[in-house]
Amino acid sequence: MSNAQALSLGRVVPTSRARGRVAVLICIGAFLAALTCVYRFGALGGPLGGFENDEFVTLSEAQQVVLGDMPLPGWDQGQPLPVMLSAASLLTFGHTLFAEAVLTMGLLGLSCAALFWLARRASGSTAIAVAIALLQIAMAPRLYNYPKLLAYAVAIPVCWWYIDRPTRRSLALMALSIAFGFLLRHDHGIYIFVAGAASVVVAHDRTLRRAATETVLLAAMTTAALSPYLIWMQAHGGVVHYFRAFGSFIQAELPHTTLQRPRFSFDWSMPAVVRVERPPQLPHVNVRWAAAVTDRTREEDERRHGLRLFDVRPSGVRTYLLTDWSRQRLQAIVTEPAIADTQGIDRSLFVINDPAYARQPTAIERLGAAATRYRVLPGVLRAENAAPFLYYLMWGLPLAAMIALLRRAEAPSPERWTRGAEKMAIVVLLAVLIDRGFLRGSLTSRLADVTEVTGVLAAWLVAVMINASRRPLRLLGIAATCVLLLLTILSTQSIEQVSAQLRQAGAFSGVSGVRHRASEVYALLSTDPPVAAFGDDPGITRVARYVNACTRPTDRVLAVGYLQELYFLSARGFAGGQVWIRPHYFTGSEDQRTVIEGIAAHPVPIVFEPPEPVYTADYAASFPALDAFLRSRYEDRGTFDFGRDVRLRVLVRRDLQPTAHSAFQDLPCFS
Repeated sequence: MSNAQALSLGRVVPTSRARGRVAVLICIGAFLAALTCVYRFGALGGPLGGFENDEFVTLSEAQQVVLGDMPLPGWDQGQPLPVMLSAASLLTFGHTLFAEAVLTMGLLGLSCAALFWLARRASGSTAIAVAIALLQIAMAPRLYNYPKLLAYAVAIPVCWWYIDRPTRRSLALMALSIAFGFLLRHDHGIYIFVAGAASVVVAHDRTLRRAATETVLLAAMTTAALSPYLIWMQAHGGVVHYFRAFGSFIQAELPHTTLQRPRFSFDWSMPAVVRVERPPQLPHVNVRWAAAVTDRTREEDERRHGLRLFDVRPSGVRTYLLTDWSRQRLQAIVTEPAIADTQGIDRSLFVINDPAYARQPTAIERLGAAATRYRVLPGVLRAENAAPFLYYLMWGLPLAAMIALLRRAEAPSPERWTRGAEKMAIVVLLAVLIDRGFLRGSLTSRLADVTEVTGVLAAWLVAVMINASRRPLRLLGIAATCVLLLLTILSTQSIEQVSAQLRQAGAFSGVSGVRHRASEVYALLSTDPPVAAFGDDPGITRVARYVNACTRPTDRVLAVGYLQELYFLSARGFAGGQVWIRPHYFTGSEDQRTVIEGIAAHPVPIVFEPPEPVYTADYAASFPALDAFLRSRYEDRGTFDFGRDVRLRVLVRRDLQPTAHSAFQDLPCFS
């Protein structure tokens, strides 16, 4: 073999290996994305299909776009892109909750894959990166909060790329990432701009004039990228008015979302180890109630037969836990006249035939059950301490990373990793910004929102600790990593009930269980209109069912208050240009005039208001012009209890004659 051939082979072999390594990492990332989708999809179900009520703010606004209304400034609460993405998904997959599930879970999966790749790049360890990604999956970010992950999944690699290659092309890409974050939600754009400006300074640390010039250029490029949106705002109320109103909204919202720092709760009187007698696993049974059964009758029969509601399935089928499964009780359930059909009970022998309950547990399951009978340090490892631990962990990670960077620590990486300290400093800056911005009120639902950034920091810190140059430090780092990982797993389990979510998703029943659960969830979420999937459920779904049945598809509905689920579930647009009319927010005369004009522009046969004295004290006082308009155009038909603490006053147009009356409380219909 000639020297030229040897040199050629020497160049080719590493390239082939590198390509193979990249292919493996891509496959792992794709698997993690798919795992995210399968886990989150299978865990859906129950009231509202498993979606949080806040999800329906974006969904109802997206539906409004599909109906032909363009989002006006302030309409989208500072996050126009999620509204447009949801609208695109509705147009693609139909007017169903399944469309939103595809969008949100797909983007959460993409963010998880990006976290794996970023963590792998920072730590040099595939195992560490996989562990970090799995923790994010287990922490289950709220579906509607995918922008809090996606924005930084895009921004971090772009900032790193600019530090490596500070060219105008990479600067333009960074400007696009800032604009992308700004359109996802305005505060993301601000945070990413700060990180981008810091990246410019880092890349040109020896030429401050060049750094200042590039920062100004970055701002100009970002403004240019946002110019279509800014022009739209200027044409509909003005940019200055929009940002002034948005700032007022933020100032008014701060007192309601300010976090009181969580405190640990320790009980030092508890022994080090206690034995816990766990209640036996309760069998499940599916019940379909007769169509004529009222809610009151059903609730009485549930109590009488010891049926504990576990889940609501498509077409009104309900899953219950049985507190008494004696033969006599099972026979009473099967022969109950109000029950049309059951599944999970042998209807001739009156015994349980639920496979998950009847099968013998495996050796591993028995071992796990035996281990969970004992609690170590029950006075310390308490459920109340889960959120405080994760909160201080999220704040401790950037602090620890700053200390490590000051000590010039580096994580080993098999690939070329230049200027690693500067890149991690940008991630630290982002972590501090988003911890300050995201970790506030309703803490347990927000902890997962910061995992895209803190996950990268955690991966780098673990790699630094377990690869310390001195053996004592290395052993200490391994021990600290194991303890923190264990506490993180326990805290996540306590908050998110991961084992219960896995069971609901069918993971413990193998591939067939996962497939069966996915088909059930799909049947629930693919119903059009969405409210048809929930049978005669009380509460907001009953309101939505009335609206869908008693108005025309072209009608609009006005709900004074926080009833954003109503619009999407009923497949009716909202009137007045606002999905949420809230006391003390946007109460100016111009804002009220806009709402009134929006109501007058469409047929709005029905209006819902909170009952007294809440309406007069909060809403009439905040919106006097709107209140006067409603009193002059609409007739009060009374206050009705729709169940589940949903009591609403129903108003109907004075100049419209009902075409029929609803079966519920004889309410008027205009369909």
